[in-house]
Amino acid sequence: MAVAPPPRATAAASQSPEPRWPPPATRGEAKKLARSAYIEARRNYDEGDYATAAVGFQKADFYFPGAAPKYNLAECYDRLGERQNAIAAYQRFIDSRPSDKYADRVVHARERIRVLQPPP
Repeated sequence: MAVAPPPRATAAASQSPEPRWPPPATRGEAKKLARSAYIEARRNYDEGDYATAAVGFQKADFYFPGAAPKYNLAECYDRLGERQNAIAAYQRFIDSRPSDKYADRVVHARERIRVLQPPP
């Protein structure tokens, strides 16, 4: 029951309310859908299609929440120049209390929030 990603999303599309997808029947199905969405989003990110990747990382996090899709979503917004969305996404990543293996990314997220904050 996979939902196809929207056609070539734009930066403006990534600012729309968070998309919703049909709930999975089982936890196993949720994991499978999340993995598929994450792999596709990573491919889009690597190709420089950050808006489409952002939707994919949202989908992956919807089906199976985790630190990796949250961090990658923040990176997408950052690359798209969507300052407020990037700040919020980096903060959600930090607030998710990622494991120690993400320690370097937590440091990076905090630094990006500091840099992206508008001057007082």
